[in-house]
Amino acid sequence: MKILWQVSAFLVDEAQQFEESQVVYFISRLRTAAPMKPVLMMTANPSYQSYLRVWLEKAGYLDDNGLPKPEMDGVRRWFVRVGNEMVWAATKEELEETYGADCGPMSFVFLPATCHDNPVLLSRDSSYVSKLKNLPRVEMERLYLGSWYAKESNSGYFKREWLSKVNLFEQDIVSYCRAWDIAGSLPSDSVPDPDSTVGVLMAKTKQGRYIICDVVRFRARFGEVMQRIIRTASEDPEGTQIILPQDPGAAGKAAAQMMIKELIEAGYYARMRPTNKSKIVRFQPVAAAAEAQLIDYVEAEWNDTYLDELELFDGSRKNKDDFSIWLSINSSNSVNLPSGQRRAKLLF
Repeated sequence: MKILWQVSAFLVDEAQQFEESQVVYFISRLRTAAPMKPVLMMTANPSYQSYLRVWLEKAGYLDDNGLPKPEMDGVRRWFVRVGNEMVWAATKEELEETYGADCGPMSFVFLPATCHDNPVLLSRDSSYVSKLKNLPRVEMERLYLGSWYAKESNSGYFKREWLSKVNLFEQDIVSYCRAWDIAGSLPSDSVPDPDSTVGVLMAKTKQGRYIICDVVRFRARFGEVMQRIIRTASEDPEGTQIILPQDPGAAGKAAAQMMIKELIEAGYYARMRPTNKSKIVRFQPVAAAAEAQLIDYVEAEWNDTYLDELELFDGSRKNKDDFSIWLSINSSNSVNLPSGQRRAKLLF
C-alpha cells in the first residue's frame, strides 16, 4: 500500500544518492498544513552521474569545469516540470508566459560549500584539508574542489575526445542512415526510468569519415513509436536509409517486417538488421572507428547525454544503452545520394 504523505518540510541528506523520481515525489507531497511555507532542503556531495548535476547545469549554477559560479551563490532560479524534464528560468514570470499562468513555477536556490566553510570541523581536525587533497584525483576534485564534472577517466570502449565537432554544411556527404533502437514503455510507478526509443542519424563523407548528425530520443508505447519514426523520416535528408533492429526468433522478424512494410508504404527506404550478437560485439567497429578518429559529430543539445551514454557503455545493464550507432555505422555505406540531394531537408 502506497503512503500518500502530506509534509510541510523534507530534509534530505546525501541527495545525490537518491533517484530523481524519488525527489520529484517528495516535492509533490509538500503541503501547507502547518503554518509555514513548504520546503525541501537537501545536502549533497558532487556526483557527475546524479540528476542534481543536470539540474545545476541547466539552471546555470556551474562553470565549464563543473564548479559553482561565485556570482550564482544563493541566486534563486525557477522551474516547472514538463513531462519528465525540468525547465528552468531566471524568473517565475518567464515560465508563466511560456507555459501558462497556472503552470505552478517553484523556486530553487543552490548554496555551494566546501570544507573551508566549516570552521568547526577544521578546528577539530587540522589535517582534514590535507586528507582531502591527498585523495585520488576524482575524489579530490569532488570532495575538496566541489566539481560536479569530476569523474573517472573511462577505460572502456569509447572516449569523447576521439571525436571532433564539424559543420555539416561544409562536408561532402555521400550517404545518410538513421538506425533505431526501439522500446515501447512509458514511465510508471513500478518502472520510473524505462528505456527510450532512440534514432541516430549518421552521414558518411566522400573521404570515408562518419558524422553523427542527430539523435532523437523519446518514450512512447509501441503504437506511437511507428508514427514518430515516420515523422522523423519526413524531416531527415532525402534518401536517408532507415535501419530497424530485428530481434531473434520468428516474432522478432515478423515485427520488423511489419514496420519495414509501413515505412516503405510511406515512401521511405528501410531495412532490418539482426540483433543476435551482443551489443559489445556490435559496438566494436564503432569503437575502433572512433579511436582511429574517423567519427565526427554536429554540435547540438543531445551531445552531452548521448556521449555520456557512449562513454559509460560496458555491455552491462547498470547503465543506459539506448543508442544505435553500431547499426548506423555498419549500414551507412549502402545509400549513395544524387548530388542534388546531399544537403536537402536538414531540419535537425
